[in-house]
Amino acid sequence: MYFIVQLIIPFFLLFLSIPSVAAALSKSSANTPDPVPERTITLNPEEQKWLEKHKKIRIAFDGEFPPFSFVNDEGIIEGVAVEIISLLSRRLGIDFEIYPHTEWSRVYEAAVSKQADVVATMVNRPERRTWFLFTQPYLNKSLVIITRKDNFSIKRRTDIAGKKIALVKHY
Repeated sequence: MYFIVQLIIPFFLLFLSIPSVAAALSKSSANTPDPVPERTITLNPEEQKWLEKHKKIRIAFDGEFPPFSFVNDEGIIEGVAVEIISLLSRRLGIDFEIYPHTEWSRVYEAAVSKQADVVATMVNRPERRTWFLFTQPYLNKSLVIITRKDNFSIKRRTDIAGKKIALVKHY
């Protein structure tokens, strides 16, 4: 399964309205030295034109998806996806506004209703392509099922048909 930055044209990102998140992003982009010299990202004319029209790009993060994105003990969103977006922000010279909710069901609904332009991590599934455009994956991750040590009956997704399973609430 692929987790991707979702570029939903004509909508893009929403999350800087939470002060703690905004502080975390500005701290990570302003106070953390980058060991490699910053390189800008070259955009084609169509991409440049789009960015000129969309000064406020709204991004949403799943707050319960470690290590990719999660809310830490201080209430600040962090993780690999947050760091990647921070780097992207610096290299493009743009600011992202962060969507204030991190519960997956609210993040998904915000993207569908165009309250968020980009979702930092989302699995590319056929039914989601109705609503969203997906970039190439920036992270690959396998989904797993955890069973008792002595259970060897589940080897593929179809093996859980008719069985009770536990999932994270609101997923």
